[in-house]
Amino acid sequence: MSVCFLGTGAGSPASSRSTSGTLLKLSGTNYLFDAGEGIQRQLQFARGRSRLEKIDKIFITHMHGDHIFGLPGLLLSLQTSHMHQKSQSNTANVKIYGPPGLFNYIASSITLSCTKLHSLNVEKEEIINQKSASRRSRKFVSLEGKRHKRIHIKAAEVDHVPGVVTFGYVIKEDEPPHNLDVEKARSLGVSHKNMNYDLLKYGFPVIADMINNNNNNNSSDDDDGNARKIAFIGDNRGWTREMTDIARNADVLIHEATLLEEDYIRGHSTAAMAGRNGANCDAKVLILNHISP
Repeated sequence: MSVCFLGTGAGSPASSRSTSGTLLKLSGTNYLFDAGEGIQRQLQFARGRSRLEKIDKIFITHMHGDHIFGLPGLLLSLQTSHMHQKSQSNTANVKIYGPPGLFNYIASSITLSCTKLHSLNVEKEEIINQKSASRRSRKFVSLEGKRHKRIHIKAAEVDHVPGVVTFGYVIKEDEPPHNLDVEKARSLGVSHKNMNYDLLKYGFPVIADMINNNNNNNSSDDDDGNARKIAFIGDNRGWTREMTDIARNADVLIHEATLLEEDYIRGHSTAAMAGRNGANCDAKVLILNHISP
């Protein structure tokens, strides 16, 4: 597992911080949270850790510009990157999750810029939370996909500013099976020092022929075999009970800390507020981002 912070600034780009973007690599899948202005450039800086064509899923927390202005250009870059790769598939696939308005934003941006996504299949899923329809019934939303059955993805609303639906996301692995036949795995070419061993342990199928192409340094020898849980929270001035519930016992909690002093009207958090939220959900590690210059 690795987390790469592509942008940790708030509102607008600064000389030392780009706008929002965080890349999570977990169980062989790349997840991107938010895509602020300049996200393509930041990904180029992080190229040693990630390739554009390997972004599998994108999660948008809310529709403010500093979280989405880089998305249309990123999609075009994903398409171009795929076209330059030697692939048997004519099209690449990426799935994007976000609040209502996401489809219209992407469609209008692509259409009005006279652009065509001919080699990239973009699947967009707008999250409709029960909270939006009824204040009396507030539930989290499960976003579990068919492809990665051992990864559980959930979303819940947080309180940002009126009229702006904002989500936090939680990604959790299934508990790995504890009956892996180590000797058989080694006989088939899956070494415990290889990344494929970790994938196999968590229930993912692996191809032995790929082993020689993997870097042993990608493996974590100190992995204790426990399922990992990561929570990424959008801009907020407070959590819902549902957000606390699904983020409980997170190994890593990534939370905004825009303000120095609490100001409910501005709709953001301080470091102290983030700390209280982390304590309330018993998070093991708290990482602050969305820092105002």
